[in-house]
Amino acid sequence: MKTHLLQYLVCPTRGTKFELEISERDGDEILEGSLVSPFGERYPVRDGIPRFVSSEKYTDTFGFQWNRHARIYCDGKDKHRIYSSSDQLERRLDLSLEKVRDKTVLDIGCGTGANGAVMAEWGAREVFCVDLSSAVEAAYANTRHLNNVHVIQADLFKLPFRHESFDILYSMGVLHHTPDTAKAFLSLVPFVKESGIISIWVYADCPDLRQRLSDRVRAVTTRINPRLLYALCWLAVPAYYVYKIPFLGKAIFHFLPPISTEPYWEVTVQVVQT
Repeated sequence: MKTHLLQYLVCPTRGTKFELEISERDGDEILEGSLVSPFGERYPVRDGIPRFVSSEKYTDTFGFQWNRHARIYCDGKDKHRIYSSSDQLERRLDLSLEKVRDKTVLDIGCGTGANGAVMAEWGAREVFCVDLSSAVEAAYANTRHLNNVHVIQADLFKLPFRHESFDILYSMGVLHHTPDTAKAFLSLVPFVKESGIISIWVYADCPDLRQRLSDRVRAVTTRINPRLLYALCWLAVPAYYVYKIPFLGKAIFHFLPPISTEPYWEVTVQVVQT
């Protein structure tokens, strides 16, 4: 946690400012400590990350996969994808360098922090990456070197920020995984400035054969142990090469639940598990 993050955080239940108690630091980075409200609420800073939740709730599978593939969009791997992280932000969220430069940005459901890193690259003034899951560990490791990127573990229904704090709020592929997608969206709106941008991308709702199959499969996979599910997802890697067979591959896939057609194996495994 960078020391200047303190000025942006408030108690998620009372909206009051925090005092910061520091147990361990590394220069400007607070590694261990506590955020303490005037009314005695305490939230730990652990391993460099402010923690406003005590469990991952329904997101443990996501935490597992993002930490397992923490560098999936780093180290030049983006070039193997159909669309890079920056391409996805432009294509799905209509965000760009021109819109982001010098703005305060909130990333809801940050995963590995790859999108937050793009925001920093595009010149955002401050980027706040929030995730409910343990994916914050990967996000922090990937963005700690960026002075204007902050990683916070928090519930999007109880965010530790003041209303109207952000010029841009975005979320990619997250809200439909919450218990109530509409409620999740409405809970985020107050945090955007009146003249700001809120940009949300969720899975398309197309009740065709493939989606009905997908929904039936997800009814089972969402209850499977994350490690077992992860092992099963590897079946999608050879399936990609079946898909690439002219005519036959696409015909077969038409009658199967959606399987990633990404050419890079690591992205295929991660997308299928999601």
